[in-house]
Formats: sequence, C-alpha cells, structure tokens
Amino acid sequence: MSEKDAPKTASSVSQGHFEFTRMSFGLKNAPSTFQRFMNTALSGLQGLQCFVYLDNIVIYSYDLQTHINNLSNVFDRLRHFNLKLQPDKCEFIRKEVSYLGHIITNEGLKPNPEKTKAVQQFPQPRCPKDIKYLMGLVSYYRRFIPNQLKIQNLL
Repeated sequence: MSEKDAPKTASSVSQGHFEFTRMSFGLKNAPSTFQRFMNTALSGLQGLQCFVYLDNIVIYSYDLQTHINNLSNVFDRLRHFNLKLQPDKCEFIRKEVSYLGHIITNEGLKPNPEKTKAVQQFPQPRCPKDIKYLMGLVSYYRRFIPNQLKIQNLL
C-alpha cells in the first residue's frame, strides 16, 4: 500500500493511533485493487507461464527446464514489485496441484474431491429453496457434469 494512503486506514483507540502499512482485509475494494496489482505485476506472463487469482499463483510448463525458467521469470517479477512469498505456503515442481477448487494435472482440469463432498452429501431436496441451494453448489462444477442443463431443468 502506498504510504500516502495509510491515513485512510487509520484507527484511533485507547492504546494509540494505528495505520495499516499493507492492504487490509475487509476494505471494500481490496480484492479488486490487489487483483489489478497482481495482473500488472505478472503482465505478459499470465496465460503463457502462470495463472494468478489474488495471491494464488500457479506456474506451469511442459518440461522441467522450461518450468525452472518460468519460475525464475515469475520470481523476478515478484521481486521487481517488492512482493514476497511465504515459503510454507508454496509448492514447487508438482505434477498435480489444487487450485480454486480444481485439481490441475498434465491431463487437464478436474473437480477437487474435497470440494465436491458438500454436493455428494447434500440431503435430498424437500422444497424449492433446497433445490436452489443445491444448484448453487453444483453450478461451480457444471462443466464436469454431462447433460447438466437438462438435469437442472428437470428439477
């Protein structure tokens, strides 16, 4: 966050006056502002070497040497924009990665079984409100459900 914007986040309490030095959780425009910043930081690499959603970055490639080069490119950009990684939250050179409710492999995209449990364990709908709730759960993974639209229309 810019130093000039810190006073906009200030709080004065009995223990003193406090200002955020980093983007705070809960600010109305924080997610879109941070996403725009990450898009700028990784401009030219997104869609070619990496995907980014907020602070979730997936770096991909077809072979190890290219992957190492892609890692280096992304690290250089992050360093240039003074962004730091938390090593305990990082995973490197994986053949399979969980990302935004999906599993990404060299074979493609599939739903994350941990995330689909809620759909599988959903009780039989008893009223229209239950059906709407179930449709909300299912809609995120609709691309993986054959004839999903026909099934949905039957409900």
